[in-house]
Amino acid sequence: MLYVILFEDDPTKLAVREARDRLVIDGTTLANLEVFRRAGDGATAGTLLALVDRTQTAPGARALRAWLRAPLRDLGAITERHDAVAALVEDAALRDRLRKALAEVADLERLATRAVLGMLAPREAAALRQALVAIPALQRGLAGSSSTLLARAAAVDSQAELAAALVSRLAAEPAASTESGAVIADGVDADLDQARSMARDSKRHILALEARERERTGIASLKIRYNRVFGYSIEISRANAGRVPPEYQRRQTLVNAERYVTPEVQELEASILGAEERQVALERQLFEALRGEPGRWKPGLDLRERLQIAVQAFTTLRTCSAESSGLTLRASSRTLRAGSSTSPC
Repeated sequence: MLYVILFEDDPTKLAVREARDRLVIDGTTLANLEVFRRAGDGATAGTLLALVDRTQTAPGARALRAWLRAPLRDLGAITERHDAVAALVEDAALRDRLRKALAEVADLERLATRAVLGMLAPREAAALRQALVAIPALQRGLAGSSSTLLARAAAVDSQAELAAALVSRLAAEPAASTESGAVIADGVDADLDQARSMARDSKRHILALEARERERTGIASLKIRYNRVFGYSIEISRANAGRVPPEYQRRQTLVNAERYVTPEVQELEASILGAEERQVALERQLFEALRGEPGRWKPGLDLRERLQIAVQAFTTLRTCSAESSGLTLRASSRTLRAGSSTSPC
């Protein structure tokens, strides 16, 4: 006896279904029927898949292939699926809205898996955010549908908390990695904002300190200089040597000037030189924390990916039904009647 293992509506559980629930088609039969490939040259043109595939997303394409590979046998399940297609056939405006919304959604099935495994890259997290923000539009479109399957899809958890976390904490256009640029949004972490400011605006911080020291000492010609060997220091001309505060520590002697350091200069130097390294470390730490969160929403993400898959596949079947000229196929009993159809057999 063959068994097919499938996810139930509760994605935390596995269901073992006997093969009688679905028609298990062997590879030879699939080839003879030219479901996916033509028998002669292996091309996809002219196959059943090519005829019906109008999917716009990778999950929808995978779902449609799975449906063709293992068609339903249970009359109730077939009727539910046909009702979903019929509901979309009767509402062309809804279908068009759904297809437009789906075009904005990335491969949620793949992203959900990578999220749970803790493998999301920053730009994948942005794609997940875009998907979670876009999918409520699909649900609103399906709300009140006469189809049981579509209405069920419209009722899945909105995952608003996870979407809000990604919107508020992830940069609008994150870098490819934490080492190559900003990943976390401004304002999320004060230490990160300070490190970014130091790395990005070091000149401004130097000029601000220089201005404060000029005002404090009364030396208008005071300047903060940088040397690869000695680092940052305060340069004062010999003419103003008598006005140097006692807390200044001599670092370097020049022909016409002396260079000094203060604890504040040394602190600024350490901040500037270590800012980029601190920024990368903080970006990595904060993104790891954010990346770990989707695992807590795994059931909801699974339901959402199933929503995306189902709506895409149903929309595809509806499109094919509307495009067909006279082709009708409807399960009303255990007797199957097809009109205006052809078969490669």
